[in-house]
Amino acid sequence: MNYKGFYYDGFYQEFSFNNESVNIILLELLKHNITYPINWEFEELKIYENNHLSNEWYDYTTRIDFNNESFILRDDNYQSFSMSRYLRKFDLLNFEFSKLEAFPNSSIIINSSLKSSFLNLSKYNFMQSTDNPQTYNLYKIKYDKSKLYFNESIQMELLDISGNIGRKRDLGVFDFYPAYKIWFGEEAQELFGKEKILQFKEAIYIKELPCGVIEMQLMDDINKCHLPYNQEKQKAIVEYLEIDKLEIPKYE
Repeated sequence: MNYKGFYYDGFYQEFSFNNESVNIILLELLKHNITYPINWEFEELKIYENNHLSNEWYDYTTRIDFNNESFILRDDNYQSFSMSRYLRKFDLLNFEFSKLEAFPNSSIIINSSLKSSFLNLSKYNFMQSTDNPQTYNLYKIKYDKSKLYFNESIQMELLDISGNIGRKRDLGVFDFYPAYKIWFGEEAQELFGKEKILQFKEAIYIKELPCGVIEMQLMDDINKCHLPYNQEKQKAIVEYLEIDKLEIPKYE
């Protein structure tokens, strides 16, 4: 696990992406020196060649079926890139990268097809939202064993993360993170109320982009999400948007 990376998680309208989209987004990331040279499933497949995508890779991406499989890449630091179409009728794009200033905040990533998306610190995102102790053990990460409990519905021991302020919430139409940066697309604006989003007082800034998406920077420093004053901001946005009333329980 890469402790120093940043994590982007984006939920888009269904059929926002196609086979060509993979290469368009990878080329956009490549402009910012963000690469994922290892195919998760077929490590021998060459992805990049001469600072470009290889012909072998272009050929491979013509055969991807987004309706039936996820698409996952990674690099030597286990930072990943994935794109998929979920059964819940939305397209999902997420990737990790090392330098915050390299984030490609452009119409390739942030556009009118967006439902909602989030930019977070990878380590904080993991520690707030992961409830499987086996995953912590895999990465040799310490956790509070006093929070372990046995979940009857899935017959498995889990970590109680219900008190984690920065955890992921499943809203059905997309997930929600009280993240460092949040983008609210048309569907998120309809769910929460456009004017209500724009009137939130605790954010560093809120602005409406030309594509109609509302961009919010919630915290002052992505590396300080865990500090009390930033966790107060996370708590405030969750309460303000009444996220807990919309959350779908993970295990029932």
